[in-house]
Amino acid sequence: MNWQLLVPLLVTTTLGLIGWFAVHRLSAARDRANKQRDLRAAFLIESYRAIAGISHCSITPDNAPAIAKAFFDIQLFGTPLLIDLAHKVAIATVHKETAELDELLSCLRSELRDALGLAHIAGPIWTWRFVTDEENNIDSGNEVRRN
Repeated sequence: MNWQLLVPLLVTTTLGLIGWFAVHRLSAARDRANKQRDLRAAFLIESYRAIAGISHCSITPDNAPAIAKAFFDIQLFGTPLLIDLAHKVAIATVHKETAELDELLSCLRSELRDALGLAHIAGPIWTWRFVTDEENNIDSGNEVRRN
């Protein structure tokens, strides 16, 4: 047997297999982290939209399931600060108090913008909604409110 040819061939093959295994593990970890980030962002975006949708409105039987889902998603995917803010809002609504959504929405917006690599925005969150004459008893149509 020609050991001078076999030893370099075995060393090269072994190093190639080790390299392939390492690259595979790193790629799998990167793919898992990307999927987690995308999934988290999608759920938090949906939560942001649901909560922003009830800003300056009452919770009704029509929008309650979406709001409950938003709070469940925040508990699952949110940071401790975000979960704490959502808990405070939930407690206020249970006690029939006015719930301040400004801080919760700002925190959600900041986390999402960070996760998506977007620039930080420090200004207030504002909402636009169509208001019928029956809802306000005035001639209106559109309104913009700052949270």
